[in-house]
Amino acid sequence: MKKIITICLIAFLGLTTVKAQTNNALSFNSGSSQYVSVPHSSSINLGSTFTIETWINYSGTVRTIIDKGNYNFLFNVNLNGDNKLGFYNANTTGGFKYSNGTVQPNTWTHVAITLSGGTLTFYINGASSGTAAVNASTDTNAMNIGRQQPTFCQCNHFNGQMDELRIWNVARTQSELAANYNTSIATNSSGLVAYYKFDEGTGTTLADATSNANNGTLQNSPTWVTSGATILSNDANLSALTTTAGALSPTFVSGTIGYTASVNNATTSVTVTPTINQANATIQARVNGGSYASVTSGSASSSLSLNVGSNTIEILVTAQNGTTTRIYTITVTRAASTDATLSALTISSGTLSPAFGSATI
Repeated sequence: MKKIITICLIAFLGLTTVKAQTNNALSFNSGSSQYVSVPHSSSINLGSTFTIETWINYSGTVRTIIDKGNYNFLFNVNLNGDNKLGFYNANTTGGFKYSNGTVQPNTWTHVAITLSGGTLTFYINGASSGTAAVNASTDTNAMNIGRQQPTFCQCNHFNGQMDELRIWNVARTQSELAANYNTSIATNSSGLVAYYKFDEGTGTTLADATSNANNGTLQNSPTWVTSGATILSNDANLSALTTTAGALSPTFVSGTIGYTASVNNATTSVTVTPTINQANATIQARVNGGSYASVTSGSASSSLSLNVGSNTIEILVTAQNGTTTRIYTITVTRAASTDATLSALTISSGTLSPAFGSATI
């Protein structure tokens, strides 16, 4: 981000990837037995403490959101025609546990469950919706998204659309769920063991955005569609950055934190032209701790005045979610003047001969 421009990138909230934000979902047709299969791994063998959350838009009864193995964690909706969330596992007596509130069909809704200390809690759009006593359960079988019990029943398929599925090995708090259910999150968030953004838009793989690589394979051709879920981007990256100070060295790459450029003393101001990676992010710029001024993506900023010596230009990018920010800092060193000539010279009495000229010494 001699006259030198150095760009330092400060990342907040664990932003780790640069990718144009898309907004897709998967559409499942229960009549075609569509679902996503995910092989077993230790990272999704959740045990006694976990969180599962996702956006759904469903229709019909007995709709499975997710299940693992022989009922390790079966999370569904509208089991009894009452539009409630349901949970079941093989190690808990008393059958299904249900939410207090309902999830209306044909409506995008964020749903979640957490388990901590033997207590399961349901959440709807970030608000708590009932608790139940649940024992921990684990197994080594596959996980299915949109289908019940991969090893036996293989039934009760999801019907509708699903987006932004996150699986954690920690119990998220109500405040954490409420603050983040409608925004994308950092893929390296603590405790996040699988994160399905559903943004591929094509192909037969549902990618896990975490480093655990719990990738899923689409079965019986669920279709990619545009999502209607309200998910705000956390992308505060720039995809390009130029300056009238000249070419940046090295060439701009979002992951590179330092650049240089040189100008002479005659340059009293520069502009920067930043381009956002995600269309709904915003940009502001300032110099030497002054007030920030808005900058349109892909357009030059207002003139940024330079002092002789060191100047600091900051480019603040704010993601669509309004909380995730990234600052590119440009340190500009303006070269000192090499002009050692006089523009005028007089004496207290008499007249100079010859008449003063700056080139005459």
